[in-house]
Amino acid sequence: MSTSLNRRSFLRFAALAASASLAACAPVAPEPGEGASATATAPETAPSATTGSAEPAPAGKTRVEYWDTASPEDINGLAKWAIFDRYAALHPEIELVPVSKPKVGDTQMSETLITSIAAGTPPDAAWFDRFVINAWAAEGTLTDLTDLCASNGITGEDYFPFAWTEVSGWKAKVWALPYETDNRALFYNKKLFREAGLDPDNIPTDLETFDQWAEQLFKSGDGRMTQVGFIPWANQGKCPYVWGWTFGATYWTPEDPNRVIVNSEEAIASMEWRLAYANKYDIAMYDSFASASGSGATAPFFVDQYAAEYAGDWQLASIAKYAPELEFGVVPMPYPKGGRSTTLAGGWSLVIPSGAKHPAEAFDFLMYFGGPEEMQFYCTETVKIPTLKALAEDPVYSEDPMHKVFMDLLPVANSRPPVPTGQYLWTALIEARDLVVHGQKTPKQALDDVQAGADKEMERFLAM
Repeated sequence: MSTSLNRRSFLRFAALAASASLAACAPVAPEPGEGASATATAPETAPSATTGSAEPAPAGKTRVEYWDTASPEDINGLAKWAIFDRYAALHPEIELVPVSKPKVGDTQMSETLITSIAAGTPPDAAWFDRFVINAWAAEGTLTDLTDLCASNGITGEDYFPFAWTEVSGWKAKVWALPYETDNRALFYNKKLFREAGLDPDNIPTDLETFDQWAEQLFKSGDGRMTQVGFIPWANQGKCPYVWGWTFGATYWTPEDPNRVIVNSEEAIASMEWRLAYANKYDIAMYDSFASASGSGATAPFFVDQYAAEYAGDWQLASIAKYAPELEFGVVPMPYPKGGRSTTLAGGWSLVIPSGAKHPAEAFDFLMYFGGPEEMQFYCTETVKIPTLKALAEDPVYSEDPMHKVFMDLLPVANSRPPVPTGQYLWTALIEARDLVVHGQKTPKQALDDVQAGADKEMERFLAM
């Protein structure tokens, strides 16, 4: 496969990058000081922090340009730019130019990056959403890092399996270095549980009983919903794979890496469960309630409007900021008979775009940035979870009993199928759920349609 983009391929992929809702399941980055120590400081004059520079490197130096979605002033950027300073001090032969390229809407910087690759002027390295690694690799826009990893002793054994799978799913080659991660669990309001006569210290672990508890937590009056017990597709419950996993579905296996099964009996059962909620609690009434819900300090879970919701570990920092008096608990999501305890893990990675001018020097920088010492620094500064398994064993990540729930879930975490059709599947499965809960398709019909579309979309990639 060619490593360069022809015009037709570029136009198709640029359209995908511009329109894709890649952040549909990603956390909102904490603001400065939110749930983190924020002790790192950005350099007084960050080199080309916003727009980059076309000037050549000083004599005797190699210019390595790195793009990141963070700003040097936000909590993530403060930590990163401190790392960049240390790397520059240790490598006087390299002129490291970190460039801030903020996300444009939900594109995760994709449109800017794909344009630079097509123009033959990409950065040497970039911060990159693991979710779309395989789609970009299949399109020839990322550099194959397999040999560089092998020659430097970097193997998947050191990382959580879900993270390594995401960066090595296409053609069994390595396309990125995993960095940080996150996952999801059930948040619940202890006060509301007690008011309903439910014991908040003994949340049921089976889904059937939990559904019965949720029923007692719904409230309505004057033809409108006033309190939600639990809605499967609220907050991070919108992530389409997690409920299939919870019901025991297996969407993808390395033994058949080019096939994703979305219409298994288990996946259909998970959709039927969501439909049951829509029917029982009046989807129109819920839609009206959700559309009027606030955000930030007035988010429904923070103001006693949601008794329970499926959310990410980053919500701990948001609660500390917006609702510090909230009495809440966190537990793994209950699962049905025949299902399993699981969670969705997402996160970011480090890549070298196709056509980078200095791939060897860029990889040296990525090894430093993604090495144990600096990964640990970044994750503790920003309240993230490292993808290197040894680092995650540090007690600092489990000191908070609430966060320990998420750490304990890492061994059973799943990632989205590492296939180039990942964005198609994500969007199609969310649309299928919406059609089902609004009574426009049956669960089987909706998932059969997604399966047919996914198979056709995969044929396009395999023909490249």
